[in-house]
Amino acid sequence: MLVAEEGVEIRVLRRQGKSIGEIARRLEVSRNTVRRYMRREGLPRYQREARPSKLDPYKQHLDERVKAATPDWIAATVLLREIRALGYPGGYSILKNYLATLRPAAAPEPVGRRGRLLLRLVAASRRQRHATQGPLHGGAADFVPASA
Repeated sequence: MLVAEEGVEIRVLRRQGKSIGEIARRLEVSRNTVRRYMRREGLPRYQREARPSKLDPYKQHLDERVKAATPDWIAATVLLREIRALGYPGGYSILKNYLATLRPAAAPEPVGRRGRLLLRLVAASRRQRHATQGPLHGGAADFVPASA
């Protein structure tokens, strides 16, 4: 497999009118490699075949347990103990990663009365601070000329 720059170079040389054989000689690759890179739209990417996970036979059980516990959540360590009793040979990390896909995203909590009060207090303290930083209180305008 060629690096990305060589794939781009094949296309550039072809646009310049070079023959497939000449490109192959210049880049020291086979003519079939040049043809293959010219046929493809983008650069070739390595893709691994999907393999079955050790967790696959137990996913239905996990889905049922998580659904039954909704809106609460069952800890991954508890579920690990359960599926190990069923014969699960894998570890905690695989289970934790799978459970993360099942967990719903947490909704932001609405700001209640207390939150609004806190926001008002912060805003009031900022206004007070700005009001006290005038010419006589160490603000930006410390020096005011008398004849202004």
